Amino acid sequence: MKNILLFCSAIFFLLILIWGLENFLRLPANPATDDVHIFNMEVWSHDGRKISGNGILKLLTDPFTGYKNFPDQKTKWFNINSHGFRGKEIDKRQKNKRRIIVAGGSAAFGTGVKSDGETFQAMLQNSNDKYEVINAGIPGFLSGQELTYIVTELVDYQPDIIIAYDGFNDLDSQWHHEFFFKKPKTLKELGYNSNFYSFQIENPLVENHKANTHFLYGLKRSLKTLTNKSALFTRLRNKYEVLKTPTISAEIQDNKDNDQSENQYLESIINNYTNNLIKMNDFCRSRNITFLVVLQPELGNKKVKSSRESFLIKSWAFGTSNYIEEFPPLYEKFLYERKNVLKKNNVPYLDINRFSEFTDNKETLFTDVVHTNAAGNKVIAEIIKRYLVKLENGKAFY
Repeated sequence: MKNILLFCSAIFFLLILIWGLENFLRLPANPATDDVHIFNMEVWSHDGRKISGNGILKLLTDPFTGYKNFPDQKTKWFNINSHGFRGKEIDKRQKNKRRIIVAGGSAAFGTGVKSDGETFQAMLQNSNDKYEVINAGIPGFLSGQELTYIVTELVDYQPDIIIAYDGFNDLDSQWHHEFFFKKPKTLKELGYNSNFYSFQIENPLVENHKANTHFLYGLKRSLKTLTNKSALFTRLRNKYEVLKTPTISAEIQDNKDNDQSENQYLESIINNYTNNLIKMNDFCRSRNITFLVVLQPELGNKKVKSSRESFLIKSWAFGTSNYIEEFPPLYEKFLYERKNVLKKNNVPYLDINRFSEFTDNKETLFTDVVHTNAAGNKVIAEIIKRYLVKLENGKAFY
């Protein structure tokens, strides 16, 4: 009897300990800020079934681009209209002003700002009554998805001008692809966000199929789902996975694709990106649409940094352990090479990284290494506003 009581007491105290650890681990380490949740996304099917993720921004699977913004979303930080664009409702077929559509990834979408009015698209429209500016940015998009989005959907909104606000994703997510997958992308994967597609769409679909066709796998997945509900077991599993994972930086150097050196891989990324932009330009010209590439700014190429920006770039560790030394010079080379190709092919471009009012600005213009805040977007909107006047007067390049 005594042994039974001791056993029951031990189990009771163990449960109390686990309960205490669960509650402690669920406490946020830092108070949530208004812009943190915008980075969290979840993917839904067309018939309203959630596929993966947990977050504020809902994404919808799409047969052409892989995914896009789920329509009709209203949150504290942003609004998505019935067409999947950030901002107010628009009439698809009627317009009273010259219509500008801005395509791009999360920087175009406005990740990090606290309201629709703080995006550079809203500021550009408010500064010039001549234009209606539509924010068609979708977090994670690369140039191949932008090209597909323009051809299959955006052209139907009768735009007068299409702006591709991009560059960072095409280099960063593809150059650091091996950080997550232990190998560079294949040529067929370039230009699309295969990282997001694999993690958030493809893998869950494969998992669902296995669970539905294999009983033991389904049981294993159910147990895993239960442990995922526990902050304690999730923390322990993550620690175990870190311990069993080899040092990635060393593995990257030793396992480069035999068919591609670093320079060849970079050249493939640049060629794919510029080819996509050339195709966008050619398509827009065929439809009498003015096309403009805006090469988005990157914090490492900002000459004057505030103390906050210096902290941001030193602490950035997504995809690399040495961002400040590795990526800014790589991005600068990427900019130089692609501008030469764009100019040669008469594709109008605007490089925000070369404007002193942005690069020499002492204010904090970034929320991280690529997403700009309201102050940064105000400068960007002013630069684009001035350039549009020159562009429409036949002066294509700065």
